[in-house]
Amino acid sequence: MRKVTLEKDDKKSIFKKIPGFRSGKLWKKILASIFYFFMFLIILALITPSSTTTNESSASVCTPNWQCGNWSSCSMEEKQTRTCTDMNGCNKISNKPAETQNCELSASDIKNLTIDVTDKELLRHNENYIGKVVYFKGFVQEITQENNKYNFMTCGTSWCDYKVYWVNNYAGDKLLDGDFVKVWGKVTGIKTYETITILDQTNTHEVPEVDALIVECTTCGY
Repeated sequence: MRKVTLEKDDKKSIFKKIPGFRSGKLWKKILASIFYFFMFLIILALITPSSTTTNESSASVCTPNWQCGNWSSCSMEEKQTRTCTDMNGCNKISNKPAETQNCELSASDIKNLTIDVTDKELLRHNENYIGKVVYFKGFVQEITQENNKYNFMTCGTSWCDYKVYWVNNYAGDKLLDGDFVKVWGKVTGIKTYETITILDQTNTHEVPEVDALIVECTTCGY
């Protein structure tokens, strides 16, 4: 029995040495307990590394390994694109190579972009082909000049009653009425023009309208 009593007395003496427990008053013990609890949490937070710090540390040592695909063909907007992927999955964009660049359309690029469509289809559903490249050929008619560029009409026949197109912004060698040309052009809309018959009647016509990209004249050297 003496031994038990001594152990209890020792425990009491230890608590009496702790600030807040010396007086034995209950309210001081409660305040001291709250204070020590928060101090314990603060110390625990300081000695335990956070997941954010760990992630940032891991990310800081991850070096991207960029692998890029081939450049696309030059578009009508004179842009090329490609896709670059970080093979290490660092989720960082540092030192990422460019994925777009300017380019200049060559004659072969333009011809490769050409779509196969008739003049009738261009008139019926013109809005579906704005900005597309089309190819046609014919005889030159109705040449006009504006700002050092030529505008003209091409006709599939010399009577201009078949495969008629209106071409704007041609800046090449001078053309003459009756020259035979091959044209690659970008569709811009529909051209409306009027003709007057021998009886002084006015007829209104609509034809596909394009901006000239390539014009090859097969009769200009003669």
